[in-house]
Amino acid sequence: MRTMISGPDTTSDERAGGVRHSVVVVGGGFGGLQAVRKLRHEPVGITLIDRRNFHLFQPLLYQVATGALSPGEIAAPLRGVFKRDQNVRVVLGAVTGFDLAGRCVLVDGLPNVSETCAIPYDSLVVAAGSNYSYFDHDEWRPLAPDVKSLESALEVRRRILTAFEAAEVEPDVERRAAWLTFVVVGGGPTGVELAGQIAEIARDTLRRDFRTIDTRAARIPLVEVADRVLPGFPPRLSARAARALERLGVSPLARPRRAADHRAGDPADDLGAGRSRCAGRASAGRGRVAVGVEPCPRRAQAGRVPDSFEHDECMPRLRLSSFGWVVAGRLAPPGDSLTARPAVRSNSGPVSLPC
Repeated sequence: MRTMISGPDTTSDERAGGVRHSVVVVGGGFGGLQAVRKLRHEPVGITLIDRRNFHLFQPLLYQVATGALSPGEIAAPLRGVFKRDQNVRVVLGAVTGFDLAGRCVLVDGLPNVSETCAIPYDSLVVAAGSNYSYFDHDEWRPLAPDVKSLESALEVRRRILTAFEAAEVEPDVERRAAWLTFVVVGGGPTGVELAGQIAEIARDTLRRDFRTIDTRAARIPLVEVADRVLPGFPPRLSARAARALERLGVSPLARPRRAADHRAGDPADDLGAGRSRCAGRASAGRGRVAVGVEPCPRRAQAGRVPDSFEHDECMPRLRLSSFGWVVAGRLAPPGDSLTARPAVRSNSGPVSLPC
């Protein structure tokens, strides 16, 4: 194992006054970015670690997936964001674990070495974000790409546009209809936005570009496990969103379901066979997109992190009770459980680590 020096070089005045307090921030998303922005004017040395050297504005990824925006419009280089802050250093690498007793972050994938490196810290901020949820159906991953990275968004865009191209040259009517069916799984904000954007492409953007097919005949089922789309919003807003989607040509398909149905592999949802049977209706679909998040599932490797880290109680300011100097998950004010929920599970699950 190789140990790296944490944080940027100190100034002569700071050397005279002793070693500067070192803060390591894991994750360059919204939580990590805001943590560094708030701390950069403090007398501390900050090391920001991320697998990418840019900040990705994920709320607009669906527009990259549908061709409305280019990747460069929603990605900002992290080094460029903090180029004027001499006490901030960006490290390109993947965090694989934590040595909380030794106060070190374990990092793989550094550009110059192949072995695991340890970056020491005095304070640690873990803002690793979330991972896509496939409702315990991992076999859906290759069939239904997520929309969480630039690569996956570009893959979704490729599949959507290729489906229209395939339908243009498909002589069989049923197979053509299958190519023009795009199933979006997940009726949250991202699913609603993505389904609506696909509908606008089919009914407006591409409607004069093809000669054999009428792109306005595309079917976009929006599947939601709850009894309505946007279940996190008030029912009145959900109903209004459903009506707006229907005007665009999206078919919201929602029904209450037990979580056990997903884990048991309900035959009513068979994406692997190329058919999605939703709310009693069957549709043969070629384009499938999965939408939904959960805390990153990676857990600490044995021997690297104390067992209590995975089952620790989260204090009001998102500090772990056994390790008061560790801040886990997205930064949030005291009592803001809605913000913290995607990143931290108190008493019932692990603190999320980078995927």
